[in-house]
Amino acid sequence: MSKKEVIIAKNLQLKDLQKIIEGKILALKVPNYFSPKLYDDISKRLLTKKYEYYDYAKGVVRRYGFSFSETEKSKKNFKHYYSNSTSNIRIIRKIFAPYLSPIDKLRLELEEIWSAGALQENLHKDYKMFVGLCRVIEPHKEVLPHQDVIQWDSNNNKKALEIKSQLTVNVYLQVPKVGGELEIWDYQIKNKKEYEKLAKGSYGISRKIIPKPKIILKPKVGDLIIFNPQNLHCIKESDRKRITMSCFIGYRSKSKPLTYWS
Repeated sequence: MSKKEVIIAKNLQLKDLQKIIEGKILALKVPNYFSPKLYDDISKRLLTKKYEYYDYAKGVVRRYGFSFSETEKSKKNFKHYYSNSTSNIRIIRKIFAPYLSPIDKLRLELEEIWSAGALQENLHKDYKMFVGLCRVIEPHKEVLPHQDVIQWDSNNNKKALEIKSQLTVNVYLQVPKVGGELEIWDYQIKNKKEYEKLAKGSYGISRKIIPKPKIILKPKVGDLIIFNPQNLHCIKESDRKRITMSCFIGYRSKSKPLTYWS
């Protein structure tokens, strides 16, 4: 694994964040971003909550909170997403109390290291977006190679079109001993229609029709991993539940605030 592919750092730093934004590296990993000693208790608390499956990944990925990617084709989901945004943030924050959740920690650090600061994304006027999704991937289930593209999810919303680079953040709360690796490719399918043609009605693309991934990462409990989700990426099946807390980061320019959402 060359340095140009993955950087492993002791903490979140501006220079490393800029390298991902500029496409100079494929991923940034910060081990022990949140104490692994706390995750056992936090994971148990999360698993007592009522989770629902993603609309497009039933039986595979459950989530606590609501993903903006599920609002594209449903007015009901759109309304639900925004009406529960703040309450879901506060409910998840209580689960981590008295500790700072990994995403709250990230939000503070982005504000500190980025000269223009960092803000909750609000693609739609007067509505702040939810941030801090918790996900559970079921045992023996694979997340297909796919891309996360905010412009596609928002039907080319005007403010979304301003986002020049999109990053994804995952903090690992429970990881399997066998499987659960994160695979990342070094290319993107730029055209939505072309992507949908290859996906054949699914959210993802069969690995049989694409080359092998560029990098494979085996996360550990407490790891923070950041990468560009507009590159193809997937998660291999595992022998137990895999639990993460996640969000996206949007970059417009060096003089504008970073934004975050889930």
